[in-house]
This record gives sequence, structure tokens and C-alpha cells, in this order.
Amino acid sequence: MTSRAQDLASRRANFMSLETPGDDRFARAAKIQEQVPSGTAPRVPPIQPRPATEAGQGESENLTVTANLADVIENPLNARHSYKEKRITDLAASIAQRGQLTPAIACLTSELMPLLQGEEAQGLRKAIEAAPNAGAPYLLIGGHYRKKALSRLHKPIELKVVTVGSLLDLYALSYAENDEREDTTPLDDALSWQNLLELGIAKTQEDISRATNKTRSTIVKTLALLKLPPEVQDIFKEAQERYSYLAAYTLTQLVQHVTHDKLIGFAQQIVTSAITTRELEAVLAAATAETPARKVKEISRQHKLHSDGQEIGVIKEWDNGRVLLDIRLPDGMTREALVAEMRKRFGGEAEAQLPLR
Repeated sequence: MTSRAQDLASRRANFMSLETPGDDRFARAAKIQEQVPSGTAPRVPPIQPRPATEAGQGESENLTVTANLADVIENPLNARHSYKEKRITDLAASIAQRGQLTPAIACLTSELMPLLQGEEAQGLRKAIEAAPNAGAPYLLIGGHYRKKALSRLHKPIELKVVTVGSLLDLYALSYAENDEREDTTPLDDALSWQNLLELGIAKTQEDISRATNKTRSTIVKTLALLKLPPEVQDIFKEAQERYSYLAAYTLTQLVQHVTHDKLIGFAQQIVTSAITTRELEAVLAAATAETPARKVKEISRQHKLHSDGQEIGVIKEWDNGRVLLDIRLPDGMTREALVAEMRKRFGGEAEAQLPLR
């Protein structure tokens, strides 16, 4: 067993020794918190990559450690993109009183690096290298609200260290962790899923469907939200829990049928519950019904006719089958011969002639 494993085993045994029969989870958390020094915790030394034979199978899985915030990189594939200020404040107050009751989820950056060697992973690797605290030993998978609250308290963070099997795990674990505590917003999902596709971590929408356990139809409709104007997206960002993805998707279908101002107005009505999704669908149905079908322009082809070196007329034809012969023949005998030939060919009957006046 390595020195690191011995240290973690000792820490776990120490925590277990604090428990007494009948303690609830709040009492256990309070006892553990008493063991954590106030102020800044000793800095966790960077963890160097270890040979697989030395690390041992599953050594980093389900271990809990305490780390300085400077030793934690935030997940570039975090499922959440927007945070509520009030929730951060409330969580900071709770942690100040009771301590961090639930460890955040993290992985070792040293164990993640082998997954970042392929060409398809270069985008994520650059994002990690450019992130604050680049080179830190831990990468935070889930628990960004807790990290923000702890940052205000200048306290270290408890991490549950897990092993990730693929880069998509970084998102899937984050998504599951967020979903258990508070649903991500439709716009959060759209931004995250587009990021997965652009980085090549998710090759197809089916990959995202498997990672989130959502239908492909939901994936397609949610990604469509990114087609909304920035002003509309901003309205949804500020009202994180006051709109459904179906209402927002219906709004994407109205983009081509209403003015920019009306679109913003509908977005404001959605977040204030002034309009329901069903009513918005009725607006869409009316808008599309009032839009006349575009008439397909018929293209004609012209063939100029000549006789004795002079232009005498034109034949026009259309794709719908119409043919028009427009010809001028001053010579009466030539004209009569042509008319007789046309009547013979198409079976035409002579109509009564009207006298010219």
C-alpha cells in the first residue's frame, strides 16, 4: 500500500472512530467538522502520476479527502452554466453552521490525463490547461455550488474521489449529480450538449441521449434553443426555473413568423406565466396558417423562329406543359398552309370568323 493510500485509510478510520451509536448524519458531520482546522487547510501536495501496478485497482474510487480550493480545477464539462446568487448565499450560511454535509465529486487529474491524449480530446485538454488552478491535483466533477459557497467562507472542500472511464463520464456524472439536487435549465442543457458535440466528446446526439437518459427528440428540441436571439436567451437565463423547454422550443418555431420585438414579448410572457405553452402553440398555428404558400415561379423557355434570314416569331414553353406560338407571317398563302398543318396535326376545327371593324 502506498503512503497516500495509508494516509487515506488512516483518515477514514479516524472519521469512523468519531461515530457513536445513535448519531444522526448531522451529529456525525458536526464531529467531523470539529476535526477540520479553521482558516486555511494545509495545502495538498500535487499528486504525481503513478504506475498502474503501484496504484492498485480502484484505489481512487469512493475515497473522501479534504483539499484546498486552489487544488481543484472546475469541470469544463459541468452540466450547469448559470448559478443563483441566493442559493450560494444560503448554502454558505448552512455550511458555516453545520459544515459541508455532502462531499463534492472529483477525480484525479493524473488519472484523467491518459484520456486526453487522443486528437479528439485536444479541445477539452486545452480547456483544462487554460482553466484557473491548471495543474491542480483534482478536477471537480459535481458540486460547483458547494465550491462557490466554500470559497466565500475561505474553507477547504471535502471531495469524494471517483474513477472516470471516459471523457463523457465527466459530463454524465455532473449531469446526474445536478439532476438529483436541482434540475439544470433547458438552456444549461443546450449549451452543455452543444459543447460536447463541438469538442467531439459526444459524437452524435444519440451519445448525449445515452448519457442523460433523455429521448433523442428531447435532445433535438433542446439544442434548438440556441437558435433563439441572444436577447431571448438572456431572458431565460435570468428566469432559470420559470420556463419549460417545450415553451422555449415553440418559441424557436415562431422565429420566422413574428417580429423580433414580438418574440421578446412572448419570452417575457412565458417567464411571467402570462401565456401557457398551449396558448403559444395556438399562436404558432395561427401564424403558420396565415402565411400563404409561396407560389413557385414558372420558368419559360423561348425559341426564336426565323424565315429567309428574318425573325418572324417565337415559341414559348413552360414546365407545366403550356406551349405558346407567337408568329407573324405577312404572306397569306404561307399563313394558311401553316394553320392547315397545325389543324391537321392537332385535330382543330375552324371557328366562325368575326368580321373586322
